[in-house]
Amino acid sequence: MLQWCDEAPEQRYPALAKVIAFHAQKEKEPLEWTPLALTMLDRAPDPAMILHTFVQRFSPRSWSGSRAEIVESRAGLLDRLPPTHAAAFADAIGELKAQLAADVAQTRKWENERDREHDERFE
Repeated sequence: MLQWCDEAPEQRYPALAKVIAFHAQKEKEPLEWTPLALTMLDRAPDPAMILHTFVQRFSPRSWSGSRAEIVESRAGLLDRLPPTHAAAFADAIGELKAQLAADVAQTRKWENERDREHDERFE
């Protein structure tokens, strides 16, 4: 995959970032960065853009349960970046965490209002 990316790095690293990033080793365990994702952060011509692309994928397009909980659990990946990556992206990580926290708060508010309206219909 990396060889393929290196043939046209400006186009291929961002394309690959849209489909890989994180996984869970076992069900109910915290998500982890894939080794490929971490290597991409080292090799991509614009690693900050790759990190932003990964973080955009924290918000699911379809889901069951609480979307806020899903985003919140995925946001924890930023705390699990290896120290070298965490240091290199310290400013961006702070901004991304703030954006994700705001998204989670807004989504949680919407979910609570939706649930309250749903519950009131059955009383």
